[in-house]
Amino acid sequence: MRLEDIEALEGADLRQLQLYLSGKDKGRVLGDLFRICTPEGHVKWVCIDHYNENYRKAVMQRFKDVITANGGSFYSWLVIIRLGSAIVAKQFYEALVVARGIESLDITLKWDVTLDDLRMLASAVTKANIIYLTMNGEHFKGPVLDMINSGYRYDPILVMMSNGRIQSMSLKNFDNLFQKMDIHSMRMTSRLRYLTLASELRSYTRLFKSTMTKLFECCPSLVKLDIRVFNLHDAFEDLTTMLPILPCLEELIVRKGEYTLTNDEVVIKVFQSKIQAVEAIIWRLDDLSSDSLLLLRKGRLTELKIRSSSVESCVSQLSDTIHWNTRLRNIVLECDVYHSQAIMVAITSTREEILSGGSLCDLQQLKIYLNGGDVSIVVEFQD
Repeated sequence: MRLEDIEALEGADLRQLQLYLSGKDKGRVLGDLFRICTPEGHVKWVCIDHYNENYRKAVMQRFKDVITANGGSFYSWLVIIRLGSAIVAKQFYEALVVARGIESLDITLKWDVTLDDLRMLASAVTKANIIYLTMNGEHFKGPVLDMINSGYRYDPILVMMSNGRIQSMSLKNFDNLFQKMDIHSMRMTSRLRYLTLASELRSYTRLFKSTMTKLFECCPSLVKLDIRVFNLHDAFEDLTTMLPILPCLEELIVRKGEYTLTNDEVVIKVFQSKIQAVEAIIWRLDDLSSDSLLLLRKGRLTELKIRSSSVESCVSQLSDTIHWNTRLRNIVLECDVYHSQAIMVAITSTREEILSGGSLCDLQQLKIYLNGGDVSIVVEFQD
């Protein structure tokens, strides 16, 4: 029987039903019936199943209304929202906790938050059992009235990270992220598996090393780390020395600056704390930063991808890179059709030169994308 098919009781009928149930069924609180109000304004007494169905619909509708009022997006398991003040945020947190069932939250707080503001967020995220959290800190510059808490303003983020529920966390555009948290207050968590630190970190400092070491010690189940840094080479050196404390890590991505096509990055594949493959993704070989050049010279690459190439800029640097990296197996690059032949000849001759000299060269494949990637040429090298 559907709820809307039940005839509504009013006035004396309701009072008589309540009196009867109170007298006949004292131990069950009105016969396990619950009082609800229909959209037409009538009162109904319904069983627990109908009550839960009606209550759940009302709760979710209120939750959707809060999201819509703040220009957010709601999906069955994901909420994307930007909140403009602490008052609005409090309303959203209350609705989030009551709604339940939301696994993923992408949230931006559009004001300069205080320590207490972040504590409110951490409490709501924990109570709501959020599993996947993305947080944008672009508006967090440090309120003057909260200067006393400056050194640990972001500590509630560590609380969320280690709350035993979060499995994936992404922190974007945070200013001085490590300078505003006490990493030693973080607790051990076996739940966090995916961590993205898309906030440019000063990888050449002692603070970076000590913070990352403590973070890794507290997150032994980490499977993937995606991190943005100032110095690609230094971050590569520091992070790869920490691999023994990350037994479950499978992929480490280190990006220089913001994620754009013109910024370099390195992707490291790991198994049982040992490096299996190192792929460098470079914008142009003729426009390398000093730290990217140092990374190429380390001789650790197994894959090389170049997003933009020309004969003049590419041939000489490619030859040097192949000489430096004897374990380099695959090269992928983009160029126009007029330069492709010259690049193939240069790489092939470099490989033959190394092998004829008795040195090691693992290069197995060259793939060239022409005309923006529509057509490709693949060269397979034979021993």
